[in-house]
Amino acid sequence: MRYEGCEIAIFAKPNSSLASSFRKTSAKAGPKVENLAGQPVTVFQERIDDDDWTTFIAFPGPNLALACTNRAYLIEVLLRIGGKIDKRAFPEDLPEWALVNTHAPFWALWHYDKTQAALDPTSPFRDQSIIGIADKRASAIALTFESGNPSRAKVLYFSGVADVLEFLRKKTPLCMYIAGVVDSNSELPIHYRIRAPGVAEIEYELGDAIPPDPFTGVVMAALGHAAYFLSCRCGRSDCRQRFTIRVHPAASRPSQRQTRISGKPVCPPFDKYAGFDGLLRRSSPRDLMST
Repeated sequence: MRYEGCEIAIFAKPNSSLASSFRKTSAKAGPKVENLAGQPVTVFQERIDDDDWTTFIAFPGPNLALACTNRAYLIEVLLRIGGKIDKRAFPEDLPEWALVNTHAPFWALWHYDKTQAALDPTSPFRDQSIIGIADKRASAIALTFESGNPSRAKVLYFSGVADVLEFLRKKTPLCMYIAGVVDSNSELPIHYRIRAPGVAEIEYELGDAIPPDPFTGVVMAALGHAAYFLSCRCGRSDCRQRFTIRVHPAASRPSQRQTRISGKPVCPPFDKYAGFDGLLRRSSPRDLMST
């Protein structure tokens, strides 16, 4: 199952020539133009690693640009923008809205869907998710960066699990103790508290103790976008090979999980780690976490 999503850019100032300028500039790439939901959409196709990807670009407004990886997904977004779908993706009465600061400069929300757990290796409803979280009483997770302090991030975790703070500290990668990246022996600038019944809040101070890059990797994985970053294990001090392994929600058994390696390893010793079955066993987030 490939990634299905839509990037939405809202520009500060309207530009009526935005769409025509883009089509003129991109004409050399030979894209097709389709009409979807009453909007002209530029369609690009390219080969990335072993997959054929299709990207859809649309400009439904003078200050609005969309980049989408799935035709049906884009059609729904365009229909929603046009007011032709009344039902919200997230209902107005969702409990999370009372606690998530949607006026923050950056915020994200994942309301878990039990119906898709079998297809999603990052789902907490599995016996053990690919990111090391198993919580059948979880309902959502949210992230915010508040204005005024870009180095301070907050995660809200919605769950009925017993002793949720202890659960987050010891049974999830949200504790940020990552072997080889974050020192497990240091007192990390992380503060836990109960925000409301069934809702825990974790506040992080990003900096030397918690570098932004590993923090972003862990939180993005917790929000359903998991990737592994592995270095070559040939032992050569001058080798700087690095590989990104993205987990695709394809099957329910660990032996069937699909991975994709971006880049071509040239050091033979890496081969013994390239089989995805062994790779997941050797380098799962549970293994990367310090004990």
